[in-house]
This record gives sequence, C-alpha cells and structure tokens, in this order.
Amino acid sequence: MKTDETKRIETKLFKYLDKNGQFSITECTLGFGVGGRVDCISIDSKDNIRCFEIKITKSDFHSKHGHNFSGNLNYYVMPNKLYEEVKEEIPANIGVYDSSINCVKRAKRISIDNL
Repeated sequence: MKTDETKRIETKLFKYLDKNGQFSITECTLGFGVGGRVDCISIDSKDNIRCFEIKITKSDFHSKHGHNFSGNLNYYVMPNKLYEEVKEEIPANIGVYDSSINCVKRAKRISIDNL
C-alpha cells in the first residue's frame, strides 16, 4: 500500500517527466517478470531509459526490495532528510531527486546493451 507521501512524490515526478517530454509508466515489471519492478520508468526522445525508485523512510531504503535499476540513468527519489541520512550508502552511479523533484545528485549514464 502506497503512503500519501509516496503518492504525492509520484504525482510530482510524473508531472515533471511529462513536462520534459518523457513517456513514463508506474510500477513497471522488468525482464518479463524476472528483473524486479521499478516505481517509475521513463524514456525520452533520445531513447534514454531512466528508472526511479521512491524511498520515503530509512527502513524503506534499507529494505532488500525496490532497488531495481536497469536504465541508462537510475535515480532514487526521496525527501531531503532521508538523502542526508543515507547519501554515503548510495552507489556512485545512482542519482537522486528530492521530494520536490530537484536533482541533488546526477546519475552516471551506463550502457544497457547487455541487459
């Protein structure tokens, strides 16, 4: 069950992606059911695929579920307070958007040719 905070962030994220010309879907299952599920995945006109995982709490961040990153650019979306608590644990290639959908850490582009 999604929290109200998750729904609020998700709505802001979709509006941001739409405004920036990206097609996005929610709760997308990757790899024909074997690759996990991302909270949001988008694609732009240059075929860049972005995966977004929304994390609201530290326990949610530390859960073994919901860290499915299979895009060229991969991001967590989280409140600023949570980012400050976990920023040292975020892999170098994973970017972060805050809950106002401001990019606070850029993702490093990776090739997905082998996925």
